Amino acid sequence: MRISTVAFALLPFVADAYKGDMTYYEPGLGSCGHNDPPSAKRDVVALSREMMNNPANPNLNPKCGSKINIYNPSTKKTHTATIVDTCWGCKKEDIDVNVELFNKVAPSGDGRVHGIMWNGNKVGGGKLPGKQRLVVQDGVFELEDVNEDGVWELESAEEAVDMLSEAELEVERAGAELEMKMARVQSAREKGCMGRVSKAMRQYWQMWA
Repeated sequence: MRISTVAFALLPFVADAYKGDMTYYEPGLGSCGHNDPPSAKRDVVALSREMMNNPANPNLNPKCGSKINIYNPSTKKTHTATIVDTCWGCKKEDIDVNVELFNKVAPSGDGRVHGIMWNGNKVGGGKLPGKQRLVVQDGVFELEDVNEDGVWELESAEEAVDMLSEAELEVERAGAELEMKMARVQSAREKGCMGRVSKAMRQYWQMWA
């Protein structure tokens, strides 16, 4: 029996995450062309001009609509926000978020919180501290930073590799055990058949003895 191996890939985190101040604002019609009033009830973020690097038509910025992960070292929790706007007064690694998200990330913040870390698939940034979770995309296992809704949490990439290796070994053991059981069944069938032949031959010779 051939046991297939499990494909495994890691997200390309190679440097430290971005780190800057976090402030809040009231979203409206942003540079991405979307209107996000408070009634929209989604967590959004505006990035600095340097980070957005808007084209001539900022509505066509490929960063628009992508997600970033925001980590507060004080609470050790990670939250997710959607990029919808450009923050003209932000320094390069600062972020500006809706007030609801601000209160979730920094419940005791006073309007500006220093040292907030973040990253995103379209904007880069290195690995965030905290836990990660294992996800499957197109049959490939990947690690991603876990947010407040995460349910499968892993302390590190090494733990994920160990877990997958252990799972693969379990599959191999199960396959080997199945092969052994099948061999025993086949052997028992063959012995059972020979036993019936031997009994018939003994009866035959007894008839002519």
